[in-house]
Amino acid sequence: MTTISAILNPAAITRELGDRLRRTRLRLNLTQKILAGRSGLSVGTIKALESGHGTLDSLVRVLSALSMLDALDTFLPDSGVSPMETLKLKGRERQRASHSRD
Repeated sequence: MTTISAILNPAAITRELGDRLRRTRLRLNLTQKILAGRSGLSVGTIKALESGHGTLDSLVRVLSALSMLDALDTFLPDSGVSPMETLKLKGRERQRASHSRD
């Protein structure tokens, strides 16, 4: 099994994600047409996602239709703001990054 972190090429990563989506759909014994209907997307959009193309909106709709939205918490956890950062910002939320000293 390939881990995403082992793939360096962004195009290869999106293809791998599409492959995983396709394998999940097949494991759940769903056709592209059924998944399209459940997610409110076209079959063409499902095919595009499975081939490594598509939009974040489409991906979220498909994950929702597959009851897999919780996977997003693992994929991109809420970073939150530390209490010290909140004090520095006087309760406001950071709106932009500061200049890096690299």
